[in-house]
Amino acid sequence: LKNDMKLKTLFIIASLLIFQSVKGQELTVGDKAYTLDFEPLGAKTSITSTSDLKGKVILLDFWATWCGSCIVNMPHLDSLQAKFQDNLQIIAISSEEKDRLERFVKNRPFNFLFTRDGNQQMQDVFPHRMIPHSVLIDKEGRVVAITKPENINEQVIRDVINNEPIDLPLKVDNVAFDYSSDYFNRSDDEVEAFDIQPYNPNVPGFTKFHKDGRRITMHNTTITGMYREAFGMSSYRLVLNLDEAKVDWENTTNRYNVDILVSPEDKTRLKEIFKEKLLSTLSIKARKETREMEVIVLSLNDSVPFSLEQSVTEKKELNSRGDQYISNSSTLIEFADYLETYGILGKPVKDETGLTDSYQFDFSFDPENSQSFLDGIAKMGLKLKKENRKVEVLVIYE
Repeated sequence: LKNDMKLKTLFIIASLLIFQSVKGQELTVGDKAYTLDFEPLGAKTSITSTSDLKGKVILLDFWATWCGSCIVNMPHLDSLQAKFQDNLQIIAISSEEKDRLERFVKNRPFNFLFTRDGNQQMQDVFPHRMIPHSVLIDKEGRVVAITKPENINEQVIRDVINNEPIDLPLKVDNVAFDYSSDYFNRSDDEVEAFDIQPYNPNVPGFTKFHKDGRRITMHNTTITGMYREAFGMSSYRLVLNLDEAKVDWENTTNRYNVDILVSPEDKTRLKEIFKEKLLSTLSIKARKETREMEVIVLSLNDSVPFSLEQSVTEKKELNSRGDQYISNSSTLIEFADYLETYGILGKPVKDETGLTDSYQFDFSFDPENSQSFLDGIAKMGLKLKKENRKVEVLVIYE
């Protein structure tokens, strides 16, 4: 009997060890979360750990200040926090520099908690590549959802509070994907190639411009994405003259992997050849047209001296994203393209400065603070104004 009791005790202990989450390990849906510590930002709070939130549902929202879709979602999160304030705690997590995060919290105060994951411990626990990224933890500390934030609404939170089961789409990012790998396995002796393959759920969506300048590889993109790259057009100049369901990004059957490689002598015609290949292969076509539409005109500011210094180098170095444009050699046309491509102004942008030289840019701003953007533009001796202009657009049709 004693031996039987010992065996049962050992079995129970072993079971607990198997099912208990070890601190630092990756967690997924169904796991019991261990205590998670974080560095609070903004308003003073005594909450520095999930252990301070026992009995509450916890929603972790991974984000960044340069992530437009993250910021757009924050009013929704704020409404959830206000609705379920006694039963829910939303924690927005970013690994950016503390002073940048503090500026955001000051510029855009919300009722939920902002925290910094400086050593990326939270990232290690809930690994992901794409943000926003949401993790929902129930009152007992069990992970009940890892999903996109738009899937979490009032009813979902109410169900979790009431211990009702939920079943949300699982967001799985391929964090182990090697971006340097060659999906199409081109050999070194290949001179020319063109290939289109269907959507692959095991590959993230991205575009690779190969160093030799002869090749472009696009992963899990739409036909409109291919044509925009080939024609050099932003989404703000896109005109869809077809059933939009045929190019809807949400439908993965509309996404493809495409690869174009041209011979060394055709290197300067890479985009032109890409365009020809697409038009001869696809039933959906594209053409350029000139149409009048409202745009943002970039011009010189008569009341402020132009302050950009001319470039003194032939080797271009560029670092651009949704909150900065840093370049040692760029034209004003390229800067206007940056403003348009990143959707900073929500419209096509046309350069009318009349300047054709290359300049040194060190432009950064806080996207949540529109005045910081305007101040940065003015500091360079530039200005922006809405005007109607005839511009090129890209018409997608069948």
